[in-house]
Amino acid sequence: MATTSHAIAALNALPEASFRSTIHPCCSSTAFVDAVARERPFTDEAHLFRASASAWNGLPRSAWLEAFAAHPRIGGLERRAAQAKFALWSSREQAAVTDAAQDVRAELAELNESYFAKHAFVFLICATGKSAEEMRDQIKVRLCNDTDREVAVAAAEQEKITQLRLQKVLADLCGEREGTQR
Repeated sequence: MATTSHAIAALNALPEASFRSTIHPCCSSTAFVDAVARERPFTDEAHLFRASASAWNGLPRSAWLEAFAAHPRIGGLERRAAQAKFALWSSREQAAVTDAAQDVRAELAELNESYFAKHAFVFLICATGKSAEEMRDQIKVRLCNDTDREVAVAAAEQEKITQLRLQKVLADLCGEREGTQR
């Protein structure tokens, strides 16, 4: 079985363009990808995650908004992401919405519209492991936030999403090293 150290070595060995296209689906901010790329080579998984957190938290609001814009609305059918991997991950992360009752999905759609109208960006939540009802309840609570507060909350959610997706990248690289697809 390949180890995370092998995945880190494989990530470090990627040519610059390949590295960028591998990291971009984790967080679709160009400034984020630039900052993480500058940190190569990574000594281990912890170094990668520290570099990611440092890069994300050092970005201006405009870079955060760029990342938010790549996400589909929770429960939405549209896929804004141009990259297939990003769209696939978003779909899997939001899988609980697909199985939710029609009334919950309809309410989520309405709440998404209200959220977007108020804040001018999509409602962002780390959906992995959350039910549609939990996401609905969170959007209701967060609709009460002013936009400055909500940008900060959404940025924290994006950071969680990015960390989970970086773990998926490492798992994929372990699988590729073993000759399997994940």
